[in-house]
Amino acid sequence: MSTRPYPSYKDSGVEWLGRIPAHWQIKRFRHVTKRVDVGIAEAATHAYADEGVPILRSTNVRPNKILADDILKIERWFAEKNRSKYLFKDDIVTVRTGNAGVSAVIPDELHKSQCFTMLISTVKRQQCAQFYCHLLNADVGQAVFRLEAWGTAQANISVPILREVPVVEPPFPEQKVIADFLDRETGKIDALVKKKERLIELLQEKRTALISCAVTPPSPLKLGWKIRKLKLITCMKGRLGWQGLRQGEYTEEGPYLVSSEQFAEDRVQWEACNHVSQERFQMAPEIILREEDVLLMKDGAAMGKLAYIDRLLGQACLNSHLLLIRPNRAYCMPKFIYYALKTPHFNTYMIQERTGTTFFGITQASMGEYQLSFPSIAEQQRIIETLDKQTAKLDALMEKVRKAIERLEEYRTALISAAVTGQLDVRHVSP
Repeated sequence: MSTRPYPSYKDSGVEWLGRIPAHWQIKRFRHVTKRVDVGIAEAATHAYADEGVPILRSTNVRPNKILADDILKIERWFAEKNRSKYLFKDDIVTVRTGNAGVSAVIPDELHKSQCFTMLISTVKRQQCAQFYCHLLNADVGQAVFRLEAWGTAQANISVPILREVPVVEPPFPEQKVIADFLDRETGKIDALVKKKERLIELLQEKRTALISCAVTPPSPLKLGWKIRKLKLITCMKGRLGWQGLRQGEYTEEGPYLVSSEQFAEDRVQWEACNHVSQERFQMAPEIILREEDVLLMKDGAAMGKLAYIDRLLGQACLNSHLLLIRPNRAYCMPKFIYYALKTPHFNTYMIQERTGTTFFGITQASMGEYQLSFPSIAEQQRIIETLDKQTAKLDALMEKVRKAIERLEEYRTALISAAVTGQLDVRHVSP
């Protein structure tokens, strides 16, 4: 792919856009669209139906992509009642809150569908919807949304904000060329990223199989292993409520307060943790962390998420929803317990024992009933050393692939921004 700059440029007059090709124009988004509207209210959830009109939610929208696997439907009478909110082929939908600013173009199969609360834009006849969708998703488009969006807890993009966003306007044929170029090139990048993500999945499966094979043999008793309930060979503790702790009490320094949000690659990311006062820390001595403790998230979407405390940077205690597991070293090594809880066998047990309907969790009592098989301490140590070496190699390989994905995504982002702002002239690039 051979690209080059345009022959001449001019100042756009828009600080975050900088210079643009001399023959391009700057317009407000309302000047290139004939409709900017907002979808129907969430109150329409009472009209869900097995058959009817597809209804898009923000979770269905990714940059330049609609995820069609999880699209719900609303009854046709309700859709017809809100006929002014219909989406048509080549309309652009933009997420208003949360993942604000993310946009996608409506494909043929979703013609005459609807959406919840998202912004709907219909471009004028001599404008290319896919070009403007790329522009809204580009770094420059996202930057203006972050600058203009309002809200306290999260950004909120309104119809007036979107209508007044400054955009570039190349000639219509050029918009098509740029959009086609980006669709083609980002498609290649996305395909490569997907292959690398699949490689990570395969490596993760191999890692899980290695651990499972080492710590859950088919016939542990024949090997001389013992089987005991977890409650008989470990001490398990969790925070008993918040003791009135409020977020406003977090401090800049002091003991660490560990939550599952700070777990990454089964380790605690200490720099991301909040802090509490020494007084608060001392209120729950039973959940003061030690090195080699094992932590388990026992409920919610992250149920089963693990962390092994391989190092402590200072005093630390648990947030709610976490379970501290500390083995009796006469029976089990801490790292062996960690590996045993990383197996499909334990995951199956959690699913079987979980409680709740929409918010799942596993109780400390159920955790205590889990039957763990384990060999002698000397054999555990050998297994741990072997697994540490084998998983370290796989982890290093997965990290290498993740870095490659990051570079591809950075290149993708830079390519889109350069093309839609005219920093690259793609008019002569061969397909």
